[in-house]
Amino acid sequence: MRLIVLSSECFISEENKLINSLFSEGLEIFHLRKPRASIEKMRDLISQIEPKYRNRIALHLIAAESHHELVKEYGIKRLHFTEDGRSSFEREGEFIYSTSFHNIEDVKKEGNAFDYYFLSPTFDSISKKGYKGKQIKSPSDKAVALGGMRLERLSKAKDLGYKNIALLGAIWQKPEDAVERFVEINNQWNVLNE
Repeated sequence: MRLIVLSSECFISEENKLINSLFSEGLEIFHLRKPRASIEKMRDLISQIEPKYRNRIALHLIAAESHHELVKEYGIKRLHFTEDGRSSFEREGEFIYSTSFHNIEDVKKEGNAFDYYFLSPTFDSISKKGYKGKQIKSPSDKAVALGGMRLERLSKAKDLGYKNIALLGAIWQKPEDAVERFVEINNQWNVLNE
């Protein structure tokens, strides 16, 4: 795990094709987060992702009961608990668990319970205006830098000690350039980590 892409909260035209293209270009993990989506819309999107990539999807659980049937139906092995959803977190089965933190104190209290976690915002957010970056040094190899991951900030993320980064706004701000943008950032991040 070095680079993760999070979905847009909204559905995007031909999103399934973009997701399949991201995977074919080397994406290792895709976080599917559609907090207001119905189970039918989620099912429709997941069913259009090539079966060989579905084990790389992390499903975001907004609440304990969030779309659990999709996990079984599509063989999803990665579960992400939101900040609010962490209160219902219990490790079960052979899932890979992740969560999101926004301050280092919560990481110290709960970080070890998860296989990896997002720490955000690392830099000023692209997708959430006014969401100011904290530039917190990576507290562990489990930390994934999220927030403001532009190409020109990758070396700074590396300097802060991050081995893993996540992309959101850099990818979905212009969906028509999503795959090209991913390839560019992924290549640069891999060079920095050689």
